[in-house]
Amino acid sequence: MKCCSEYTSLGCLNACDPIDMGSNTTLDPYTLIIELDYNGMVTTQTITVGPDEPYLFDMPKNENYDYTGRIIYPDETFLCISFTTYAIVRK
Repeated sequence: MKCCSEYTSLGCLNACDPIDMGSNTTLDPYTLIIELDYNGMVTTQTITVGPDEPYLFDMPKNENYDYTGRIIYPDETFLCISFTTYAIVRK
C-alpha cells in the first residue's frame, strides 16, 4: 500500500462481516475513506457517520487473504491497516 511503512493489525476478520473502526466521537458528521489492496487492485469506499455512530466499512472481501489498506481521515492523514480474512463454515 502506498506511503505505508508500518501497519496496525486488525487481526483475523470474517470475510462476510464489515470492518469496524470504532465510533464517531465528534459532534459533527465525519467522513472516512478506506482503501484496500487486493492483488494489486485498490478498492475504495467512503462513509459518512453522525455523532456516536459506528464506522463500519461493509465491502466485499475474499476469504483466506492477507489484506493491507489505509483509512484516510478528513485532514488527509491516514492509518495503515492489515488483516487476514477467514470463512465461517455453516452447518
